[in-house]
Amino acid sequence: MNRNSDYVAFIAMVYITIDLASMVFAYKIIEVGPVIGAASSLIFPLTYSTMDIIAEIYGYQMAKKIVWYGLICDLIFSTLVLLISHVPSTTPSESMAYRQVLGLLPRAVIAQISGALSGSYINIYLVSKWKIMTNGKYFWLRSIGSSAIGEAIMLVISVFIALTGLLSFSKLILLIMYAYLYKIFFAIVISPFVSIVALVLKKSIVNWRAESVDFNPFNISNKPDFSSNFQKS
Repeated sequence: MNRNSDYVAFIAMVYITIDLASMVFAYKIIEVGPVIGAASSLIFPLTYSTMDIIAEIYGYQMAKKIVWYGLICDLIFSTLVLLISHVPSTTPSESMAYRQVLGLLPRAVIAQISGALSGSYINIYLVSKWKIMTNGKYFWLRSIGSSAIGEAIMLVISVFIALTGLLSFSKLILLIMYAYLYKIFFAIVISPFVSIVALVLKKSIVNWRAESVDFNPFNISNKPDFSSNFQKS
């Protein structure tokens, strides 16, 4: 048995935690000089880094399973929060504050799910597909490249679904542009740390190789894939 399986539950929980935290702040719009953005963009790129590690160490099959489970957790979280936020508080102002802050969560979930079903899967698909092509080398470069493409798709889809009608079209474009530049910068800066984590986890991995990789995003069976076969970054 792969000793690294001891860590996959913790890494998955970190992914879910960051995902839910970013969703809560999806409608907190921040401005720093001419720069406008959603506060969630400050931490959401960590989900891509986390999924890159999972796809690299545990395989594409495990990564896409965790993405699906994450989406289900988003739905459960937003439903519970929406219901509880409508339970009357001791003061009307408190009830109104909760509804104002958390009332849009279902829309944020729809936006995040739509973006994740495209951007997140493209991210883990590319980092895994390129892993085959490079024989497991250049993880840092694969991580940056896959995140750059996945984040672009995720941003366009999720921002327009979540914020159309709340911000003008020009502000939406600026928000997407600034958020994307930040996320590319973030991916480059954090890539050495992500690579170190992946390298440390690889040290205790057991070699095995399956005959093929199922890249179908809707199949989350327990069929193993290639990923643990490669030892080099």
